[in-house]
Amino acid sequence: MLSTVLPLTLQLSRPRQLEQMKSKKLLVASFIAATLVSCSQQFEDIELGDGFYLHLKGANTLLHMPGNEQLWRKDGYRRHIVWPYIVGKTIVSDGVAVFNGGLTDDREWKGNPALFVFYKSGPAIEVSEGLTRFYAEKENKPYAELREKYAYKWPSFKNGVFAVSGTRKPAWRVSDVNSNWIDVSVKIEDLIRIANRIKAEGDRRKYRGAEYIIER
Repeated sequence: MLSTVLPLTLQLSRPRQLEQMKSKKLLVASFIAATLVSCSQQFEDIELGDGFYLHLKGANTLLHMPGNEQLWRKDGYRRHIVWPYIVGKTIVSDGVAVFNGGLTDDREWKGNPALFVFYKSGPAIEVSEGLTRFYAEKENKPYAELREKYAYKWPSFKNGVFAVSGTRKPAWRVSDVNSNWIDVSVKIEDLIRIANRIKAEGDRRKYRGAEYIIER
């Protein structure tokens, strides 16, 4: 009698065990999903003034994905992207935004970033060569010897003057840094003049949905 009851009991308990296993799997899956959602939380945008703000895209702390900062601008109820790949600090003054960014998805731009100016309705204008040309004229140096050799970083505005440091490309050894950088200071009106010339004469391109103009 016991031998017939035991298999029957096992048969009856198996579906219950399967249900319990399914419940545990669903519970684990729900926990993982909730964890992923909580770890990929929405980061608050950083307001910079004059409608400009930084937005962190693609960050996920659980997967150790830092994401990348994007520069956006609000114009009334409309929002549009200024630049999709920001490197370093963005500064805004009197409706003019100056920022470092990459022209492709490569990490190389973190060491040798492009330098952009955005004002009025845009688009972004890459001004690195314009600043090198300005520096060469100001210091009475041949532009041909400096052309395409500098990447500009650490922009700042103070008392109507824009200042930035240029480092040689590609990045030099730490021991060589002090002898291979230049400081460029330019009034805001001269910076706009440089950007206007590039805007009129440069090539119009697009990168990840953002339009920009670069010197030919």
